[in-house]
Amino acid sequence: MNAPLVIGYSGTLAGYDPHWITPGPLRRFFNDWFWGYRTQVTDIKTRTGYYLFRGLVAWKRRWPDPETRLKVQLWGAINPVNERQVRELGLQSIVTVSGFIPQTESARKMMSCDVFFLPMETGINGRKPFFIPGKLFEYMASRKPILALAGASDCVDILNACGLGLVVSPFDEEAIADALDRLVANRGQLAELFVPNEEVILRYSSDRIVEQIANVINDCASVAEQAGKL
Repeated sequence: MNAPLVIGYSGTLAGYDPHWITPGPLRRFFNDWFWGYRTQVTDIKTRTGYYLFRGLVAWKRRWPDPETRLKVQLWGAINPVNERQVRELGLQSIVTVSGFIPQTESARKMMSCDVFFLPMETGINGRKPFFIPGKLFEYMASRKPILALAGASDCVDILNACGLGLVVSPFDEEAIADALDRLVANRGQLAELFVPNEEVILRYSSDRIVEQIANVINDCASVAEQAGKL
């Protein structure tokens, strides 16, 4: 039997419980800056594991032996709410939640994954969130597919351009289940289905970004120098 598809996430993952009275309880799991930035136009609760879990429940109903087809691994600063929801939704055979591991081990674990999970904020009233996580560029550098639960945003524009993104609305659990079906069914052909656009990936590489920042600093220094001579 073929090995199951492995979807991985490493880092900080907040928790969301729909039974909470928001925004108070939700705020406990986001730092002050993250809570404060444009909350009037941004739904931050979608940057959690909750919506992936809902999609997994819908997907699990389609298969008699889901744990042989798919595994989801979450590790790092994972809010305990996520682990509780895994138990409550009966996803223990599919989803593993663990804490921090050494960086070298985490890097090896990430590279053993077939797909990366990227939960994102979603816009409210047609507005686009402006936040682009550094994790996006880390994922792109791996040249592996990225399952993003997100609405329209600059982050999604980059994902679509780089050729690695599979973008689904976090609010459509059946669409998430369809995306999981597609990934599982094509585990051996993911490299052919998600072809990296090297030009786009290199444009957002750390070396290129450092070079662009250096050019901006040099330009500012030149302007300051010229102003000093006037």
